[in-house]
Amino acid sequence: MQTTHWIPRRALLGLTLLAAACGGGDHNPTGPGGGGGIAGTWTLVGINEDGLPESEDYNFGTADFQSGSLRLSQDGQWEMKIFYDHVEQNQSLQLDDYGQYGRDNQDLSFASEAYGDHIEGGLDDGFVYMIYDFDGDGEYETEFTFER
Repeated sequence: MQTTHWIPRRALLGLTLLAAACGGGDHNPTGPGGGGGIAGTWTLVGINEDGLPESEDYNFGTADFQSGSLRLSQDGQWEMKIFYDHVEQNQSLQLDDYGQYGRDNQDLSFASEAYGDHIEGGLDDGFVYMIYDFDGDGEYETEFTFER
């Protein structure tokens, strides 16, 4: 024989109101784009915690970083341009990357549609940063820091 348990209407109403009060209304933007005031154009201000211009050694030689930008759209799209000189080849080059980004509080994640990479980043004291595999060797060795 099966026992039936009844919940008084008052208790059921209280549980319903409690669930409604706890759900939704999340003031920490999450998901694609994230909103929360980060959409817009950000200017590259640092490489690996050093200001610009900055020279870094990679498996292909030396990159002398000059400038760059990161555009974050409210719809979750991102686009980055990094301008640098390949010192040994005496060439001025441009890195272009783009894709979708998401936000979970202070953490950012970037999915590169150009290279297929998953890039971690974040917000820190008014800056946006990402840790990037600049030389394509599978190691995320370069931290790009952007400011408005």
